[in-house]
Amino acid sequence: MNKFRDSIIFYNINSLEYYIENSNDKISLIISKLPKIKLKKNISLTSILDNIDTIENINLLKKIYMKCEDDSHIYIFSDKNDISVNISIMTEIGFCLENILIYNKKLKNNNNLFIDNTGIILFFVKNIKRKIKINKNKNSILNISQVEYTEDYPFSLVEYLLKCSKKDKLDDNLVLDLNSVNGEVPLACIKYNLKCICLGLNKKINTRLSSYLDKVDKVKKEIKEDKEIKKDKEVNIKNKDKEKLKKIIKETIKKGS
Repeated sequence: MNKFRDSIIFYNINSLEYYIENSNDKISLIISKLPKIKLKKNISLTSILDNIDTIENINLLKKIYMKCEDDSHIYIFSDKNDISVNISIMTEIGFCLENILIYNKKLKNNNNLFIDNTGIILFFVKNIKRKIKINKNKNSILNISQVEYTEDYPFSLVEYLLKCSKKDKLDDNLVLDLNSVNGEVPLACIKYNLKCICLGLNKKINTRLSSYLDKVDKVKKEIKEDKEIKKDKEVNIKNKDKEKLKKIIKETIKKGS
């Protein structure tokens, strides 16, 4: 486990599950892929709903459901082949499918006209619907320009979803990511001063977040130094003005005498 300000990165799913179960914090927002779903022997995908308790990691998802605020927003990035499975699992646990969101991925090689560049996000809620600021059109295409495709989630899209669904009071937010490859979600949370818990899939997340915070601290230090220099200059100017004023007063007194 590593902590970067209010973002905690776990590298073991059992440690994350223990934290969620024992923490007093409620989850307000999930931006994630589902953890790897494995079925035990003799369980087919077509019988998921009848055998939900046999799915590996299902207890974690059930605990997450119990820890979610009633008005929480859940965004599940999904491959097209997994859409029906992910919807079945999430709805059986208790979440309600609100919409299927579509975004365009900017592919490196766009010469092939047959490459599908659409991405899918399943949008769930728990119980109480809370206002969301995604475009007001009836269609479900996200109002955002094409985003760079990454093995994690597109950072600009994560920022967009945070802005749409974060609560006004910062302390009321806790963001969860169960599948972080590059640390996009915790990085965005650090940027917007939001609390985040995350399951990291590799340690390079530590390097990335540390590097970002070092840059932030460096910029803050430079701003502070600039302010001090500016303040010193203002003091020097004031002192010079005082000396000039004293000189003028002395010359005026001398002429008057």
